[in-house]
Amino acid sequence: MLQISFIRDNQQLVIDRLAVKNYQAGKSIEELINLDNLRKSSQRTLDDTLARSNQIAKEVGQLFKQGKKQEAEKAKEELKLADQFDTVVVNHQLDQAKKTTLQIVTSFLEGSNEN
Repeated sequence: MLQISFIRDNQQLVIDRLAVKNYQAGKSIEELINLDNLRKSSQRTLDDTLARSNQIAKEVGQLFKQGKKQEAEKAKEELKLADQFDTVVVNHQLDQAKKTTLQIVTSFLEGSNEN
């Protein structure tokens, strides 16, 4: 199995080698790289959300220590809403990536069966 980094760095070689098997992979390789970019973007979003969550959790703890319960509760609610929003966005991105991946695999398999 090829690693995505190899495919990214050697796109034309991969396309040429798949052409030997009568599979026109240009569009599929492009979509695969776009999916990997989406995966990286989703991972960054999740990492940013986790970092923000950790920072707000720290601030909430400090607010409770300072006796600012109302401000702490407000910060907790904002954190909850932000996390829910990010979860929806990332899940949507991942659903789209799954659909596209399935289309690429199906296209490849249909092309392989024709030989």
